Amino acid sequence: MWSDLQGSAPNKYERIRLELKNGSTLKCRNFSAAEETATCDGSPIGKSEVARGYYIRLAPATEWEHYTIKEDASILAPRTWFDLAFFPRIKVLLYDHAVSQENVRVECKVP
Repeated sequence: MWSDLQGSAPNKYERIRLELKNGSTLKCRNFSAAEETATCDGSPIGKSEVARGYYIRLAPATEWEHYTIKEDASILAPRTWFDLAFFPRIKVLLYDHAVSQENVRVECKVP
């Protein structure tokens, strides 16, 4: 939902990726959104121009990586080296213009 994009706050390891209806893609390090507009690295974009919005974030650390960081033994967990540069990223869909934007309750039903 657009409100999910509005509430996103990527840190220095994350970004917002906007796929526009004209086929282009924007990767935003500094992002903010209001009701009908968004700002990507200082450039305004209308909500009507955005097809999909993704939150690109770090993949969760493994239990081993959490342990090595906690014990100050990160030399044993190579993905934690170089300021998390080796951590894989995952793409989380926050907004899709083709999906209804109504705030409805989500329910899981077992057949």
